[in-house]
Amino acid sequence: MTFEILKAPNKADKELAELKGLAKKLPNQSMLVNTIVVGEAKTSTTIKNIFITDDKLYKALLGNGFAVEPGTKKTLRYRQAPREGFINVKHKKIFTVEMIIKIYREIK
Repeated sequence: MTFEILKAPNKADKELAELKGLAKKLPNQSMLVNTIVVGEAKTSTTIKNIFITDDKLYKALLGNGFAVEPGTKKTLRYRQAPREGFINVKHKKIFTVEMIIKIYREIK
């Protein structure tokens, strides 16, 4: 192990504390989580050769009666699973194997 690796957890802890402080200033903290999760969902489906535009994705999220393509639906499933995991951890204050299995099943 290098000295850099040993210092990494301390740096990460500091950055997370700063993010937590900044997040408290947001009127709706779930906006931050949702933005990150939607981006990750889009990236995950792109890896599987499912390409979707931001426009289609956000229109589907609004649910204003737009027709939703299968690729968009799959992307939304990728978004929903970690989101539910976040909600569970927020309320229960614990992350369990059962939660991981539930998230995996939601994606599949």
